[in-house]
Amino acid sequence: MLMKTNLEIKPQTSLKTKTIFVLKITAVVGMLGIVLTAAFFIISYFGTPKTSLADDDHDQNKNNVLGNTIIISEYGSKGHNGQQRDEYIELYNLTSSAINLSGYKLQYYQNNSSAKTVYLSGTIQADDYFVIAVRNGKNSNSQPTNNLSYDFIVPSPGWSMNGQGYLKLYHGNTKIDNAGSSNDKFLANVNYDRTDVLVDGGSSNSDWTEVDYINSTPGAINISDLPTVISVNTMGVTVNFGSNSNNKPAISIKSQGTTFPGAVTVKVDRGKAPNSTIQMIKRSVDIDPTVQPDNVELVFYYHESELNGLAENDLALYSYYNNQWHFIGGAVDTLNNKITATGVNHFSQWSAGLNSNGSLPVSLLSFEGEFS
Repeated sequence: MLMKTNLEIKPQTSLKTKTIFVLKITAVVGMLGIVLTAAFFIISYFGTPKTSLADDDHDQNKNNVLGNTIIISEYGSKGHNGQQRDEYIELYNLTSSAINLSGYKLQYYQNNSSAKTVYLSGTIQADDYFVIAVRNGKNSNSQPTNNLSYDFIVPSPGWSMNGQGYLKLYHGNTKIDNAGSSNDKFLANVNYDRTDVLVDGGSSNSDWTEVDYINSTPGAINISDLPTVISVNTMGVTVNFGSNSNNKPAISIKSQGTTFPGAVTVKVDRGKAPNSTIQMIKRSVDIDPTVQPDNVELVFYYHESELNGLAENDLALYSYYNNQWHFIGGAVDTLNNKITATGVNHFSQWSAGLNSNGSLPVSLLSFEGEFS
């Protein structure tokens, strides 16, 4: 008796058919890999789409390679010498190389209005200033006066900076600096000088200081850093030099001996550490007396943004002479960001750096006082 089976005989795929199928799959996978690789290259090279420039939340100021290269160093809404036609904006190149300003743009916001944009051109030299004349007015005849020397002029009809406002400086779509912010606008008809060049300039109370419009210095060393000559000829009298925002000086000198330094010239250098094998903060002060004193108290102020990776409690003062830096020491006041040295008998270039002497600095943590 024959048994019926459910076994079905299926035709077998030939070796040639299998080979063609495998080749087709390989080709598809290969093409897909090429497409994905190309897409990755395009995204990596050209970048992702940028967000709106008008929104503070999308500003990319922190930790980018362009940070601390060009900063807004003066904001002159009062105008040079108080002339409204001479409103100006000053930029400063912190680097040691000239920078072509093609690709840079400046945006100005006033009150709650939308941004006004100007595209810059020209070259800002190393460690130098670049003055932008705003040309206040609504027609092309509103030219700056001959008293304002400038490198670039905002095209007609220009802007008007005589209201509350703030600025943003961009390279392409990346914001690299600002002067004020939407929540912290500059006052109208006031000139400001940047006193802390290593922060983003967002606070008019701590990063800037108001300067007399008659003494504004577009295109020159800022008034807070301008070499200042003051006589120190009286024992026990504190003499302040420069400006460090918040009504603090850059340094102060008090003679406590019998040999007075006389007329003292002080120049403040901000944003760069002096050349040294010792790790220094990004600030130094050149002090040039008429006579080297025998006993002086020197107070050296600094910003925390200038610490250059150093801890405040590790700071000490140094003086440069005989072609090398000499350890001075001093008492560190971390509350007021200052270092005080007593018994000083030599003035030259001074800075603060890592305490390499092995001694522990003195830090003022708090103090109590009674009004008299």
